[in-house]
Amino acid sequence: MLENERDHAFHYNANTSRLDLVQDVWKHEIIPYLNVRELAVLRPTCKWCNKRWQKFLKTNTFRVPEEVPNIDEAMLVGFNLSKQKEYLKEKPLVVVLSEGEHIVEGSRTDSDGHVYENTVGIPCSNISFIG
Repeated sequence: MLENERDHAFHYNANTSRLDLVQDVWKHEIIPYLNVRELAVLRPTCKWCNKRWQKFLKTNTFRVPEEVPNIDEAMLVGFNLSKQKEYLKEKPLVVVLSEGEHIVEGSRTDSDGHVYENTVGIPCSNISFIG
C-alpha cells in the first residue's frame, strides 16, 4: 500500500518561500489574542512576541479582562512589571477596567492577623485604576 504524500510532514522555509504566510499568521492572527502573561512567557522564543511585549511595556497600560483576566491577576502582573520598570507619579501603571462588575476573590491578612476577604493588595507604587 502506498502512503499518501499529503500525510508527509515538511518544514516551511521562510527564506525560499515567496509567501510570508507563517509570519503573517503569527503577527496578525495569533499574537493579538495573547494575553499579557502569555506574551511574557513567549517573548524570549518569538521575535513578534518580544516586539509586542516591548510595545506593551511602553504603554504603561493594560486592560481587564481583555489583556489580563481579572483584578487579582492584574495585581500580580503589576507586581511583576514593577520589578522590571519604575513607574512614576507622572507616568503611572494604568489598569483599565472594562464596563461591568469586577469581583475580587483574593484575601489578605494584616500584621495583627485579621483576614480581609474580597480585598486586593496593591503591590506597587504609582498605579491607577480607570473604569
